[in-house]
Amino acid sequence: VKYIFFNMESPVAHSVNNEYSPLINTTSRRARFLDRSAPFAQSYGRFGIVRKHKNDELKRTDWFHTLLYTSTWKIIVLFVFVNVMSWLAISGLLVACSHSCDFDFDNFNDAFMLAIMLLSTIGVGIRHDPYMKGCDCGIIVIGATVLWGLFLDALVIGIVFQRLGRGQRRASTICFSDKAIIKKINGNFCFIFQVCEMRKHQLIESHVRLYCIRHSKTGVPFQTHAMRTQQPNDELNGWLLMAIPQHVVHRIDAFSPLAPIPEEKCKALEHHLFSFIDSNLEESSRKNLDLNFTSQDIENFLNETDAEVVVLIEGIDPATSYTVQARHSYKLEDIEFRGFFAQSVTVDSDGAAVVDFNLFNMIIPDSK
Repeated sequence: VKYIFFNMESPVAHSVNNEYSPLINTTSRRARFLDRSAPFAQSYGRFGIVRKHKNDELKRTDWFHTLLYTSTWKIIVLFVFVNVMSWLAISGLLVACSHSCDFDFDNFNDAFMLAIMLLSTIGVGIRHDPYMKGCDCGIIVIGATVLWGLFLDALVIGIVFQRLGRGQRRASTICFSDKAIIKKINGNFCFIFQVCEMRKHQLIESHVRLYCIRHSKTGVPFQTHAMRTQQPNDELNGWLLMAIPQHVVHRIDAFSPLAPIPEEKCKALEHHLFSFIDSNLEESSRKNLDLNFTSQDIENFLNETDAEVVVLIEGIDPATSYTVQARHSYKLEDIEFRGFFAQSVTVDSDGAAVVDFNLFNMIIPDSK
C-alpha cells in the first residue's frame, strides 16, 4: 500500500461543498464532549469533563500511575528537586562520617561532589585510603546511597519509557474523516464515516465502538447510548482492517439513539429494549413500529438533543504490545445529509493500492 499524505494548501483536504451544509442553525448549546483540536480536524482524545470534590486519597494509593499521568514538565521539576535534595542529604551524612572514615574534606563542596558521584554510580574519588579505614559509617552511607541511586534511575527510566510509548501518541496516526454522512441506503437512513491508519505498521485486532451522548428535553444531560454497527458487524466484534480507508456504518432504526422516535411509539419499543442484540427481533420490531422519519426529522432531533457521536477504535501496537485507543466525535455541524465520500484508493501501475489522503475528507454531492 502506498500513501499520499495531506496537503495543507489543498482545498479538497477540508472537504465539503457549502451548498450541502445543514439546513438549520447548528450552533451548539454546549461545548464538545470530545475535542476536535488536533491537526487535520482530528482529536487529541480529551473529554470535556470537569471533576469536582475528588478524593485525592484514592489517587495516592496508586502513586506510580498518578506520577505517570502528571505533565512532563512537572515530572522533570520533581526529579530535579529529588536529586538535589538527595545530594544535599548525602553530603551531610558524608561530612558526619568524614573524621572516622578519613574522607578529609576541605569544605562542603568536596562532600557534595562525592555525593553526586555516588548517586550517579560514576565512582568514588577519595584522597587517602580507598577502603576508608573500614569504618561502619562509610559502608552504611555509601551502600544506602548506591541503592537509592539505583531506585531513582529505575524509576526515571520506567516513567520516561512509559510516557514515550503510551498509546495516546500512537493513536495520532489513526485518521477519521472530518465529516460524517447520513444518507438513505436500501430504505434505511445510515450514519457513515470512514477511518484509516496512516502508518504502514498496522494495529493488531483493531475494532470499533460507537456511543451517542444526548441531552434530554427534560433537562437530563449527557445521556450515554451505545450504537450498533452494521459495517463492520458488531456481532462479529467489529473488526477493522485500517490499511486502507474503511467505512463504518450505523443504521438509524428503532433502536438507534439517532432516531427521532415519536413519544407515542416509544412505549411500543420499551419491552424490546433489552433484547436488541437479537437481529431477528430487531428486524421485526423495526417493521412493526413503521418509523417513517425524514432526514429533516433526524437533523431536527440531533439539534434538539445536541447529540454527539463518540467513536472509539482500539487495537494493539505490535512494537510495544500496548493497547491503543483512538477517539473521535461528530456533532450536527460535522454531519452532511447528502453526498458520498470520494474514492481515495486507486491502483498503481505495479498493481499496488494507493491511498490519497488529499481525497480522504472530500465529499461528493449526490446527483439528485
